[in-house]
Amino acid sequence: MKVKVSSPARLHFGILNPSELEGRGYGSVGLAIDRPRTVVEAEPYGEVKAEGLRTEDAENFARKITSTLGLRGVKLKVLSIAPVHVGLGSSTQLALSIAMATAKAHKLDLDPLEASIVMGRGTRSGVGTYAFKHGGFIVDGGRGANTSFPPLIFNHPFPEEWSFIVAIPKGLGLHGGGEAEAFRSLKPPKELIYRASYVILLKLIPALLEHDFESFSKWLTELQQIVGSMFSPAQGGVYGKPSQEAIEALMSLGIKGVGQSSWGPSVYGLVETKKAEELLDEAERALSKAEVFLAHPDNVGARVEVEG
Repeated sequence: MKVKVSSPARLHFGILNPSELEGRGYGSVGLAIDRPRTVVEAEPYGEVKAEGLRTEDAENFARKITSTLGLRGVKLKVLSIAPVHVGLGSSTQLALSIAMATAKAHKLDLDPLEASIVMGRGTRSGVGTYAFKHGGFIVDGGRGANTSFPPLIFNHPFPEEWSFIVAIPKGLGLHGGGEAEAFRSLKPPKELIYRASYVILLKLIPALLEHDFESFSKWLTELQQIVGSMFSPAQGGVYGKPSQEAIEALMSLGIKGVGQSSWGPSVYGLVETKKAEELLDEAERALSKAEVFLAHPDNVGARVEVEG
């Protein structure tokens, strides 16, 4: 039996408490978007073998899941994937797509949260995993002393009439050892942590539920500036330099809801879908050295197709 899994990318709007203040750390906000998608095919096989994109990483992820499930092997084909280390969550989507496709190809049920733990994902943020499982707008509750995986606090469909212009400037965001060291060094003032939580609970979520585009745009940017201030010692400013320039370009077009996804360099601008194509043309001209595209919310999460 052959199985195909297609999963969304995600925009990461921020971690609320990187310093683990008062015994509970992290807490994340983000959104599943419809592109760039990760698409993986899997079928039972006598050993672990991967073809297509990121084959070394794919085989490493496949060995983890086959070992956990007691399977001999799997044959994978990675057909598409988001660029790596640019802030769109490509590794989590690849890991979960491989895990779920492998399990399904062997007629086994596997919950994405269980898969995420097995694959070593979600150590700080659960946004990528919940984007895979549910899609939509996501808030997770971070980690306490006894947390096995960041709990899902809020998940809601994102308005279809809103879209994002996404730009990926050249460069890579922090990852691996550099990212881990950055988190260890961050000691943001507790006032910023409290302010971020207030903005999400009493500004951003109500604006989402009321489909208030102007308010959501305003408070999304406010949240980004608060979170960026927490992370500024590690990235050289509220945003990384490539991200800062791209954000300024988006704002020059009149886009009010802007930010950097995760460590960047990917940035985004919230637009009304009915105006998106015109603004996309302007953004492509303003950001001629970046990859620029239009992304819509993905309110479904990963899709699974079974053949045979």
